[in-house]
Amino acid sequence: PPSASPSPPPPSASPSPPPSSAQPPPPLGCARRRLSEAAEGAARAVKSRALQADGTCDFALSVGLEAAVRRSGAGAPWVAHPNFDALLSGYRIDPYHSDANLDQVSLIRTHESDHRFRYYTHTPSNATMSQSFKHMYLELHDVLSLDVVIRNTGGGNNVDNPQAKILAGSIMAIRLGCTESTACASWAGIPEEEGSQTHGNIFRVLTDFGNGGWLTNPDLLYNFDITAEVQQLPAANTPQVMLRFNTDTYISKRDARLECNRYDSDCHCDSGLWGTVPRIDTCLETVLGTIMMEVVSVPSDFNARVYFTAESVGHHVQDDMRCVGDGKYTAKVNVGGLRTLWRLVLRSGKVR
Repeated sequence: PPSASPSPPPPSASPSPPPSSAQPPPPLGCARRRLSEAAEGAARAVKSRALQADGTCDFALSVGLEAAVRRSGAGAPWVAHPNFDALLSGYRIDPYHSDANLDQVSLIRTHESDHRFRYYTHTPSNATMSQSFKHMYLELHDVLSLDVVIRNTGGGNNVDNPQAKILAGSIMAIRLGCTESTACASWAGIPEEEGSQTHGNIFRVLTDFGNGGWLTNPDLLYNFDITAEVQQLPAANTPQVMLRFNTDTYISKRDARLECNRYDSDCHCDSGLWGTVPRIDTCLETVLGTIMMEVVSVPSDFNARVYFTAESVGHHVQDDMRCVGDGKYTAKVNVGGLRTLWRLVLRSGKVR
C-alpha cells in the first residue's frame, strides 16, 4: 500500500562485498581529465554546429616583403663591418655569419614569419637572426634575400583566414629602393655608381641565382607556378621584378587530402595548423618565394628612407567552401605594399 515503507535491514546485515571483477574507482586526476575531455568535445561539437550556418566572409590581401642579408663584404672572407658585430654583441645576438657561396638559402616555411623574432623581422626562409637584423644596416655589395609574403586578413563566419587565390595571368610589380612610398619617381642611390650605369638603383637582382633571381616556394601542397621577369638597373619607377602567376595561386589553401566534413576540420588551413607548428598559430601569411639581390650603390642621402613597394595587378578572389554570399567572389586590384626603413653603413665609417 502507498502508506507502507520499506523495512530496514536487520541490524546484523552488512553490504555485500563487490564481485572480484569490479574495478576500483579511477584516481581523481583521471576523473578530472575525463571531464575535461568531455567538455572539450562538447565545445568542439557546439563550434561545429555553429559553423554549419553559412555566411559571408570578408576578404583582403596585402603584400609583405621581408629581407635578410645572406652575405656581406666585397670578397672573401665575406665579413661584415666590425661595428656591426659590436652592435650585435650589445643586443646579445650571435656574430654575423656570411653564406659565402649562397648555397644555404632555402624556404623552410609556407606560413607565418617566426614570431619569436618578429621584432627583428625574422624571415620565412632560413636566415639567421643576425642575417635578418642586418637588413637595417646594409653595406655596399651585401647580398640579400627578399621574401615575398601574402597576408590574408579576411575573416567572418568563424573563419579566420579563408582560402583565396590569385587568378592565373595576374602580375606583381616589385620596385626595390624608392625614395618615396607611392609614385617611386626616383631611386635612392647615386647614379654615378658602377660607371653611371645604375641610374640611381641601390639594388641589382642576382639573375644567376635560382630562376633568374627568384626562388619559388617548393611546398608541394601549393605547387606554385610563378616566374620572375627582371629589369636590371632600370630607369626610375620601372619595377626591377615582375612576378607572373601562370596558374591560379592559392593563399591559405585547404588540404583536400584530409577529412573535410566540418567547418573546423583540419583540412582548413586556419584550423589544421593551429598549434601544430611551433610559433605558427594561423594562416595569416602565405610565402610565395624569395628574390636575391645585391647592394650596388650607397644612398644619395643617408638620412632618407629607402622603400620597397609591391603592387599586384589582376584579380584575387575568395574561394573558401565555408563562405557564401557577396564576399566570395570579391576581386582585389592593386593589392598593398610594404614600406621598409633602411639604414646603410659605409665600410670605411661607423654604423649610422
